[in-house]
Order: sequence, then structure tokens, then C-alpha cells
Amino acid sequence: MSSDSESESSVPTASRWGVLVSATSNFSIQYNYTCASIATAVMLSHSDATGNVTADYPEPVWVKDVQLAVVFVGSVVGMLSMGYLGDVLGVKKALVISNLLVVFGALASAFLSWGEANTVWTVIMVSRFILGVGVGGNYPLSAKKASQNTTAEEAVEKAAFGFVWQGPGGILPYLLALGLFELPQVDSVTSVQFRVLLGFGALPALAVLLAAMADDIDDTPATSHGDSDRKKAMADPAHWWTLVGTAG
Repeated sequence: MSSDSESESSVPTASRWGVLVSATSNFSIQYNYTCASIATAVMLSHSDATGNVTADYPEPVWVKDVQLAVVFVGSVVGMLSMGYLGDVLGVKKALVISNLLVVFGALASAFLSWGEANTVWTVIMVSRFILGVGVGGNYPLSAKKASQNTTAEEAVEKAAFGFVWQGPGGILPYLLALGLFELPQVDSVTSVQFRVLLGFGALPALAVLLAAMADDIDDTPATSHGDSDRKKAMADPAHWWTLVGTAG
């Protein structure tokens, strides 16, 4: 009797962790995509003044060519690598690695970007690439986490619920920026504003990290038999189009 009740209670718990991981991952994804463009606009202002002003952090020419692409290039790398890492190490460990990259990238872009303008932008670009790898990895891993120990119908429903949280994640940077614009217009206000915007992206990733670590669901890495099945499947060229369509 007790074993039956324990097994019944364990399934909802694992399910809740999976939904939480999926929702917070998607929230983190969109927040970190959106906040960069707002932080850039802040950096190109002068104590909240825009237009014909001297930017507090002048943008080097090379940054204009790569700033919007660097996080997405990192995301593609993360999508292609972290899903495979989830098969090798297990989804839980891969989620931990992926979100450690997000936390590091967000904090590094906020708190390691000091010095001349060119140095600041360089540190931010490198940090955003690292963050992008982690954010990209959250796409396949969060969907996989939401689908663990569920039926196909439940997996679709939970993945869709998680994806909905990209909406609030995309709105929050604007709301946060509106609050930051109320700060007194002192010499350091631009620095505070863009660092808070970028650094805040570590918080939802940290929530994913803690939720993934707290989940005690069985997360056994792929066996040699599973590896063999995967190699056979990948030998069929038709499956490559599916792989490309799901980003790995």
C-alpha cells in the first residue's frame, strides 16, 4: 500500500519539475535574447539622453556587424551540441552545463566588461556567445525534460506550456528598463542600467539550474544499445532533414 502511494506521488513531483524547467528555460531564452538590444540602446545613450549625443560607450565598427548575430551563432552551436550531450550524459547533467553557461555569460557581460569602450564591447560579445551556447542548448533539453515520464499527448501539452513563457520573458526586459530609466541621471547611470539588464539574465537560468538539480527523476544516459540504434537511424539520409529541422 505504501509503495503504491509513494510511486503515485513521485510521478506528479517529477512532472512538476519538468514543467517548471521547461517554463523557466523558455523564459530565460527570450529574456536573454531581448535584453541585449535594449542594453545596446542604453550604452549608446548619454545619461538617458539619445539622438545627437556622444555615447557613453561608443560602438566600434566591428561590433555593428556582429552584435546581433553573435548570440544566435552561439545558440546554433548550443542547439546542435547540447541535445547530443543530453543523450551522452543525461538531460539533467546537460541542463546543468547549459545553464551554467547562461549564468556565466550573463554575469560576465555585466561585471567583467570594464575599461575602454572597445574592451567593454569585446567582453560583452564574447560573453554573449557563451550565453548563446547555453540558451540554445535549453531549446532541446527543456523540451526533453518536459516530456520525460509522460505520454506523447502530455509531452506536447507541456512543451507548448513551456513555450508560452517566452512571452513574459520577452516583455520583462522592457519593464525592467522602464524602471531603470527612473534612476537619477548621474555620470554612472548608463553603466548601472546596462549591467543590470544583462546581469539579470542570470536569475532565470539559475532557477532552471536549481530546478534541474532538485529533480530526482531517473535520467540514465543513453546505453550502448541506444547508441547503436541512433547510428542506424542516422545512416538513413532521410533522417538528416528531420535533424536539421529540429536543430539537432
